Parts: sequence; C-alpha cells; structure tokens
Amino acid sequence: MVPRSSIRQTRRTSTSTAHRSGTCGLCRVKRLSGKVRMAVEDSLTESEKADGYILACQAEAESNVEIDA
Repeated sequence: MVPRSSIRQTRRTSTSTAHRSGTCGLCRVKRLSGKVRMAVEDSLTESEKADGYILACQAEAESNVEIDA
C-alpha cells in the first residue's frame, strides 16, 4: 500500500518539474485499489480511466491507495 501522502513521490524521481501538470502522461500508473481524485487528467483516455490508470502528479488520495508502479 502507498501512504496517502506518497502517491506523487512514487514516480517523481524520474520526472522533472515541467511534467507535473497532468498533461503529458509520464507519471501514469495503474491504481490497483483505493480512491483518488485528480484536478487534471487530460492525458488519460476514457479507456485508461476505466482500466484504473491515474496520474501520480495529480492524484490526491481519498483512501489508502495501492498502485502498480
């Protein structure tokens, strides 16, 4: 499980600050469980959203979240 405050940290080390706007998709990860909200999810297709993909740079955990990083 990834602690609520650590979702962004899971991929941040491999992306620069320019890639934290939710539009490039470099931080896309598969959410296995839990609930998140995202202010911006422009780089995700409807199919990816339905399959559980989230953007680590935008995801605000609403519960404990498990991701496939």
